[in-house]
Amino acid sequence: MSPKLDAVQKFKETLETGNFDLVTPFMLDDFTHEMFPKALGVPKQSKEQWKVNTGKTVGAFKTIKVNLHNIVESPGAVALQSTMETSGPDVTGEFVFFFRFENDEAGVPRISSISEFVDSQLMAQLLTMISPAAAQ
Repeated sequence: MSPKLDAVQKFKETLETGNFDLVTPFMLDDFTHEMFPKALGVPKQSKEQWKVNTGKTVGAFKTIKVNLHNIVESPGAVALQSTMETSGPDVTGEFVFFFRFENDEAGVPRISSISEFVDSQLMAQLLTMISPAAAQ
């Protein structure tokens, strides 16, 4: 498996377990996360902001299973389509991720940013579950 696909696998495992120590070594310090569509109103996040907010999302469920589909690797990027199935509460959603990579000082590819395209109706429901103030 390539270093980029390794990082994507660790990202998947992080979403399923809530263990951010799995993926953060694969991220640059100035990592950013952006969620689309922009109409959701979720601002671009730093690595620390992403960890906090994703931790809240992961913590809202008893279990999470992420299925990876249509993975495309190119120089400097990985794109993938995924589905997520949860229990407690039961939710199923579709997501598309664009991972961008830059080499660190040692020449190893690290995730510099993720653009996440979400099922907007589902995400609006999740944001309401996580933070009732987000619904207002």
